[in-house]
Amino acid sequence: IELKVPETFLEKGRHLSAIRMKRLLPYNSKDEAYKYFGTEKLPPFSWTKIPFSVLEQNRAAKPAEDKGYKITGNSIETPYYRMTFNPATGRIEQLYDLSTDWAMLDKNSQWTLFEYVRETIDPLYNEEHRSTFFPRDVELGNRSVSVWNHNWKGRRQSAERILKWHIEEEANSVSFIMEFKAEGVEELKQKITFSTLHPRIKFKAYMKKENFTKPEGIYFAFPLNINGGWKSRFDTAGTFIELDREQLGKVSRDWVTVDQTVSIYDDEKGVVLACPDAPMVQIGDFNFGRESQSIERKENPLLLAWPMNNYWDTNFWISQPGPIQLSYEMTPFKEFDAINAYNLGQLANEPLFINAAVSCKEVERGKLFEGCGEGIVPILIRPAKKEGGLIVMLKNMTETEAQYNFNLPGKTIIKACLVNVLGEEISELNVIDNKVNVNIPPCALSHLLVAFQ
Repeated sequence: IELKVPETFLEKGRHLSAIRMKRLLPYNSKDEAYKYFGTEKLPPFSWTKIPFSVLEQNRAAKPAEDKGYKITGNSIETPYYRMTFNPATGRIEQLYDLSTDWAMLDKNSQWTLFEYVRETIDPLYNEEHRSTFFPRDVELGNRSVSVWNHNWKGRRQSAERILKWHIEEEANSVSFIMEFKAEGVEELKQKITFSTLHPRIKFKAYMKKENFTKPEGIYFAFPLNINGGWKSRFDTAGTFIELDREQLGKVSRDWVTVDQTVSIYDDEKGVVLACPDAPMVQIGDFNFGRESQSIERKENPLLLAWPMNNYWDTNFWISQPGPIQLSYEMTPFKEFDAINAYNLGQLANEPLFINAAVSCKEVERGKLFEGCGEGIVPILIRPAKKEGGLIVMLKNMTETEAQYNFNLPGKTIIKACLVNVLGEEISELNVIDNKVNVNIPPCALSHLLVAFQ
């Protein structure tokens, strides 16, 4: 992890206790200033306390290092990627995965990497009203007869022009930052960050949304250079589902809602897109309102993050004006792996919390949970209703039965048992040497109740 400490923590004088939580407010993080203290390794479910005096000593003792990235007049290169752009317009031209020499973007697409796209109904063809998509008919609806208009015409526009762009350099990362004039927003700023420590590409969008009440959708496009016949998987309810083949009945193919990630890939390569802030995506192309029975696997698919729309008649406000901040992360791979996709989704959620300790005289470390088992991940740990207990939800990501064992460092486990979703006991589990051992069936979710003291 990178240790970036809010500079407000370092100010001399009295501090309000609540100020330590201020940085967790999403609308505050844009303007927060940080001091960089290098990197630290933290195992899963662990914590550490480090005095500021130790951080300052380590920072002073660390020799100056090469930044690990190169910047030219039209490119940025890190150990993992090379991104080229047009210096006159700031438009991104190509993104290369250096580990496989893969040009990741479809060079013939009208869209480019993380491009803002505003979708409205084309008034030359259809009325700009929600009934264009869905001319509601209660009687037909009660008989499950669809009234969706599959042939509505959309107008899709990117930004009108770029106002300015610049490159921001930090100790272990470099960012390409663009500001645009675009329809639908009063302000639009996008940031693409490449790290020298890991291959995850971070995307951030800051926009001030205009008050617009007609039908409108906002997308961020990822035009991918991927062979035809591709596959896609996304996680829902803790389970990875293959688009079309593993979806039930007539559920939506036009768009999906993900728990954490969506992946799209061919036999040689692919990407994981993590969606920590806005879970809706469209896979393959702009598909809304088509009631697709399956998604065409044409060459060079579009992967569309779909953070905003007002297409449905609901009890929510029809317009969504004001400041909005969104984050995504993308990582390429050679072969899809569910555990890798799950882990990337977790990392995109930024599971690290940095807060000021009231008292910290020396370095301290500890673990809250420790487990192992090939192909199994703990996807939920929460307090049980019964005092002194935990509910642990384990997911087997593989298609074979697997064993998992875990313990709670510093605690004595009194009892462990399998429970149903209501917390009612099904069967007791073995606790050997203060470790819980459990077998998880293929692709299963198992709930455990653990009592400790």
